[in-house]
Amino acid sequence: ATTISGCSYGINSGSGHTATTITGCNNGIYLGSGNTVTTISGCANGIYSGSGNTVTTISGCSNGIYSGSGNNTTTISGCSNGIKYGSGNRIENMSGNTADFDTSGTTYASGGIIPSTPVNNSLDQDGEATFLFSEDHAGVFGAQKIFQSFGDAIKCAAGEGDPTPNQRSGGNDTLIELSNLQANLSGGYANNKVLAWEPRKVRILATSGVSKTYRFYIQSTFALTADEIKLKALYHASGANTEWTLIESDETITVRDDLDDWDQYLEVTINPARTGWIMFEIELYLYSVGGRVYIDPLVVIS
Repeated sequence: ATTISGCSYGINSGSGHTATTITGCNNGIYLGSGNTVTTISGCANGIYSGSGNTVTTISGCSNGIYSGSGNNTTTISGCSNGIKYGSGNRIENMSGNTADFDTSGTTYASGGIIPSTPVNNSLDQDGEATFLFSEDHAGVFGAQKIFQSFGDAIKCAAGEGDPTPNQRSGGNDTLIELSNLQANLSGGYANNKVLAWEPRKVRILATSGVSKTYRFYIQSTFALTADEIKLKALYHASGANTEWTLIESDETITVRDDLDDWDQYLEVTINPARTGWIMFEIELYLYSVGGRVYIDPLVVIS
């Protein structure tokens, strides 16, 4: 179809449909997958649900994407909520929305034209878990940032100046900064945390029956107990099944002395029963006014 207008459902369901313009409908795309539309405008919901739909522009809707997963949109603008719910949706540009993100969900952004600071209605809301993974953030090639409900994870250059640490001897030349921490980070809900990276994306292949220690070096501007920052690792502890076993670090972190103080670390020792992947995560659970935690992502294996 070239133009669909003034209906309850522009595309009700199905897959592989193509339309140039859907306008003035209750739902531009209601359900279905793999549909392609150039422009959806003036609808209550640009995409109500479904997955894998591709839309170049969604504008002037109550919700650009109401729910669903894996939808691809170049621009969402002038909506009450750019993305209401859903996970794994991809977007390049958000502009002029009352809120870019309204509640829990995962969004991936590329192209560097997402707002430098998106409007997130779930910011500091207990139990929410909004993640925006922004690649080439703010139009800077190689810049990486994860916007989260309770803080941000930012790629930064070691030695760029206070408060960023200097490069650790033998360490990585870029670091991960956990900052913009929100007061309810210490609220105790399971989702009240700041992630250093996307879950299950940092992984190392390990050999069965070979015990090794995996260490990540840390700097912090405030003290942390073993329950307030954790290195977590998933691995196969049994050769009889495919279940994953979780192990956590037990180190405390003290306040750094200066920008060269790389004495603090988190580590776990693992002896897997199967040859396979070990998947690592670092999570922060404590709020501190203006607090920052720095992680050298170059794991030291011994």
